[in-house]
Amino acid sequence: MIVRRSRLIPLIEIATVATLLASMTVTYFVTTRGGSLNSPITPETVAMLLVALLVPAMALMVLVARRFAIRRAEKAGLGGRGRLHVRLVAIFSI
Repeated sequence: MIVRRSRLIPLIEIATVATLLASMTVTYFVTTRGGSLNSPITPETVAMLLVALLVPAMALMVLVARRFAIRRAEKAGLGGRGRLHVRLVAIFSI
């Protein structure tokens, strides 16, 4: 089980970064070519772009916080990998 998790998390991190970069690219092209002075971007499009940017950004922040929690727990020297601390960080991030 631990072997699977150790292989899965880096893939999730890479997919999250790729999703964030893709949504940033789409947002750039929509905002530069989608609206003009005569016809601004619709509120629905703006809301969709905000959600498309915020969801992967929040997921990336959670994954980074998870990495920091794991490193901090390993440095504490209390034994183990500090799974409780990592779980608490994940729960409060959600």
